[in-house]
Amino acid sequence: MDFPADTDTRTVSVWNDKVEVTFRSLGRGPDLIYLHPAAGLGHSPFLAELSKHFRIHAPHFPGTDPERPREIHKIGSLWDLVLIYEEAIRAMDLAGAPVMGESFGGMLSLELAANFPDLFSRLALLAPVGIWREDIPIANWIAAPPEAMPAMLFADPAGPAAKAIFTPPDDPDVAADQTAALVWSIGVTGKFLWPLPEKGLESRLHRVTAPVHLIWGNEDRLIPITYADLFAGALKDAKITRLPDAGHALSFESGPAVIEAALPFLAPAGAARGVA
Repeated sequence: MDFPADTDTRTVSVWNDKVEVTFRSLGRGPDLIYLHPAAGLGHSPFLAELSKHFRIHAPHFPGTDPERPREIHKIGSLWDLVLIYEEAIRAMDLAGAPVMGESFGGMLSLELAANFPDLFSRLALLAPVGIWREDIPIANWIAAPPEAMPAMLFADPAGPAAKAIFTPPDDPDVAADQTAALVWSIGVTGKFLWPLPEKGLESRLHRVTAPVHLIWGNEDRLIPITYADLFAGALKDAKITRLPDAGHALSFESGPAVIEAALPFLAPAGAARGVA
């Protein structure tokens, strides 16, 4: 879904002016950084509702901005990526704001908070990836065939939320463009996750000093909810909200419940930062 016409778009040049990161900003209220999942950044009913409460600042992962697809080739490692995001967030004057990270965006949020403990005031994380246990397998979404994705992402793979995502547009050209963008986004984020979505994050989580709220679907078949306890056990200040009848794609399948859980945590009385 395209962003509304009143969305502000700003591109910041970072990494010694070698990488450009594009932010989409919308809504009114205290600042909130949103880091999208591996599927990419697009407008959605979830972001529309969230923007009623916050001024959302959402960066495109480098390479997923349609106008700058080659930015990904300028980033060599996860550690460079973390530094690039830190520079971009500070260039946007957003240091100290809370962050919401979804799946891959949740892992990236934690890597940033572990390396730069002052960067975020709070972290609301929707089923983040980043810890791996051999006896608790995580589904391989990078290599999964298209027909397996609904059951992997949704508690009800035949429900309206799944159909809204996986029913192709009537226009075959639009459908082809959307599929190509999805495959590309999963590929460029997969550069920092392959072959296993585990890069030592668990050993760094003790450095996260900001409060963390983990929101997880009880029916998550991509990253089992057992991982919520593993993350919480490695963090200094974490709580878990478990959502019934919800899968991995929380913002699509259980958006209102996510906002209800996250809102008091992200904007407690007296903690607002920046009002636009």
